[in-house]
Amino acid sequence: MIKALLTLFLLSTNYVIYSQQTVGLFYNTPESFDGYSLFAPLSSDTTYLINNCGEKVHSWVTNTNPGNTVYLLENGTIVRTGKSYNKIFNAGGNGGLIQMLDWNSNLIWEYYLSDSTFCQHHDIEPMPNGNILALLWVTHSKEEAIQAGREITPNELWSEKVVEIKPDLINGGGEIVWEWDSWDHYVQNISEELDNYGDITNPRKMNINYSTRGFNNKDWLHFNSLDYNPSLDQIMLSNHNFGEIIIIDHSTTTEEARTDKGGKSGFGGDILYRWGNPSSYGQGTEDDIKLYTQHDPHWIPDSLPDGGKIMVFNNMIGQTEDLDYSAIYIIDPEVDEDNNYLIKDGKFGPSLPYWIYVNKDDFFSKNLSGSQRLPNGNTLICEGWSGRFTEINSKKERVWEYINPAGFNGLLLKQGETSNSNQVFRVERFAKDFPAFLNKDLSPMGYLESGSEFTCDLYDNETSVRSNNQSNLNVEQLSDRIVIESAEIIKSVEIYNSKGIKVFESSNEFFNNTINITNLGSSVYFLKIYFENNIIYRKIIIN
Repeated sequence: MIKALLTLFLLSTNYVIYSQQTVGLFYNTPESFDGYSLFAPLSSDTTYLINNCGEKVHSWVTNTNPGNTVYLLENGTIVRTGKSYNKIFNAGGNGGLIQMLDWNSNLIWEYYLSDSTFCQHHDIEPMPNGNILALLWVTHSKEEAIQAGREITPNELWSEKVVEIKPDLINGGGEIVWEWDSWDHYVQNISEELDNYGDITNPRKMNINYSTRGFNNKDWLHFNSLDYNPSLDQIMLSNHNFGEIIIIDHSTTTEEARTDKGGKSGFGGDILYRWGNPSSYGQGTEDDIKLYTQHDPHWIPDSLPDGGKIMVFNNMIGQTEDLDYSAIYIIDPEVDEDNNYLIKDGKFGPSLPYWIYVNKDDFFSKNLSGSQRLPNGNTLICEGWSGRFTEINSKKERVWEYINPAGFNGLLLKQGETSNSNQVFRVERFAKDFPAFLNKDLSPMGYLESGSEFTCDLYDNETSVRSNNQSNLNVEQLSDRIVIESAEIIKSVEIYNSKGIKVFESSNEFFNNTINITNLGSSVYFLKIYFENNIIYRKIIIN
């Protein structure tokens, strides 16, 4: 057995440092999940697909900015929302248009959900059967609001509706085949003469006189996302202004969805589960509120770590301490043996999140935003307001970071420039073997921003996993050098800084060479060690 003892010199001339880096790739490490990230800047008519080095591998160009989401289907089609520029429904997140585009940006189908009485907003959800769920605002007059028991009301009040659309891809248009309206599930205790008079502490109803934003806000609920679970046949909604996640039954008919009976649950269109603010239904105080202007609650897919639990971006949790910071929560709802959500002491559990990620010094988005659990257990986070995407590992360490360089009107920034118009609603990472990419040319086309000249290596997921199991390798970090001992012959070594930039590459022959690390700044670095039939990664930290 041959033992190789390597002492490597690190030359300071190999550094590539941007003193004013503002956009694009900041970190790419072997611990990141290698794939392609999809995002649609809110100020742009272009949807981008980038690799882990921040290089564009594909894009779709449309005729309108998003409103607000985009999804990539397995057949390579994107389904997106677009702006209809509805002047009546002008709150944040307004859309009004759903489009399908093929891989080459050709319009396959579009469907308007926008007029003087309703408008699609924020989110949609493609379903396994080919249909699409969409969120709608629906306007009601002041007289209708009073008749529904609203004590103080503006001149109009918006309810939230979920519709299921069956697209007609041959003739155009579509058919609404199912719907649910929040208006059918309000309760009030102001007047016994009204039909919806009842107990406002009923956890399955929404109190029409509860408000966190004042009673003159017509967009008093402001749902901002939806998710569908085909196994449960349930829909999850984010009630932004109530600080709540709610779940409803999709197994009902439209007629049953207007009532409190029917469907697999037997509760019709009433709320099956809610979490985040029990004070909204009189089962707590402000001290019991857990969610603050949250976004993107969704079920983690069953095949992934923590599958079946709920992940949510908690935007303004820091306001409880008069600080600006956000958090990612994972919620594990309490259910019985039949998978029914449990109510204890008048409210739904759990009392605390199952898992929390927070970084009070460097993690905040006042609105927008989302998160995604990845196959390797990492979590991809979109801080929507700043357009920053961060990936953390299971130890909550940052392993990848990128800032959207598309600014005002979608113009791509130069390295060193900044913009307050680079917001992104969400980002989604896809594995490289996702069916949409089969037989597609995904060759890198350069960085989106101009002026970035660093080089970056992509780390294969399989190789990264192998590296975690490597034995007979010892990397010793001394005060001024690194020593690598291995039972196998080492072919070559490369060193990368925390931005994924190569700062050292060995020659093909090393004989008693030394590495001097005194010129390295305090940071995280990665060694990429090449063997005959393997590549191993090791992380070092210099303080």
